[in-house]
Amino acid sequence: MNIVVIGYYGYQNVGDDTLLRQTIARIRLSFPHATIQVLVGPHRDPQLGGVEWVPRVGWSALVAVMEADWVVVGGGGIFQDRTSIRSLVAYVGMLAVATGRIELWGQGMSPLRWGVSRWLVRWCLGRASLIECRDEGSMATVRGLVTERGMGRVRLGADLAWGVPVPTGVATKPRLSVGERWRVGVSLRPLPEGEWCGHVGEWGDGYEWLGWVFQPRDEGVLRGSGVTDMAMIEFPLSDPMPQVVVAMRYHAGVMAALNGIPFLALGYDEKVSSLARELGQPLIEVVGGKVAGVKGGLDELVGRYDWYRGRLQEGVGAIKRRG
Repeated sequence: MNIVVIGYYGYQNVGDDTLLRQTIARIRLSFPHATIQVLVGPHRDPQLGGVEWVPRVGWSALVAVMEADWVVVGGGGIFQDRTSIRSLVAYVGMLAVATGRIELWGQGMSPLRWGVSRWLVRWCLGRASLIECRDEGSMATVRGLVTERGMGRVRLGADLAWGVPVPTGVATKPRLSVGERWRVGVSLRPLPEGEWCGHVGEWGDGYEWLGWVFQPRDEGVLRGSGVTDMAMIEFPLSDPMPQVVVAMRYHAGVMAALNGIPFLALGYDEKVSSLARELGQPLIEVVGGKVAGVKGGLDELVGRYDWYRGRLQEGVGAIKRRG
């Protein structure tokens, strides 16, 4: 069995690299002796062994897909045209040459802006034997692109990162000692449409800020926002553990939730907003690189900490049951 895995891998993105590890683990449960080839960018995951790395750009990638018995798109949101329609065309081109079975796992399907994008994705979905969506919003997008008969190949699952095991004993601290400051994990990212304009100095006093870096380019955004203490994050999360999180990146919200940490979502994209709504967490929309009300949202999260943590636990349980 020769299996090829496609996704946004090899670009030092913690979330996408986690999806790749979870995809490989899931494949090996069913096919422990399969040959697994991963289409990858310039950076290979040093923690992932037993796979063959294939440059994602060039003839070798097309040959790998053509010769595969099974092609798996392992998580993420590659079927979108918000950041670039070129990447969508590239992924469709890869899947167009596949001759084996195609499965889409844990996919985020954002609404598509362009008619040509909808046509391309509709064609791809028609070729897939399994379409697994990570949330109800993605299911709604897929319903608008496939026939009623085709919905038999579609199921509601979960983002693959929800399968990351949380080590025993890793949990957030529910209350603070007298005089201790709230430790806040902050995840920010560059925005597709312009410059991020937020600053932690406007978000209130009495907080200790810890920057969560999911990709090297996040560092500049965090630094420009007044966050000086930062570290590259890895799944699963380890100390120092924040009590709450401000999450702009989707997988920052997932990581916080896995560890029982309430979070305030900054909804720059529908996937982040959808995650917050599903988990009952406070949400502030980002408009044109600007965000208003973070101080109030953070104060609300801290003030009703136990309530939001309870909502979080209920939501995480529901997601894991379906995933």
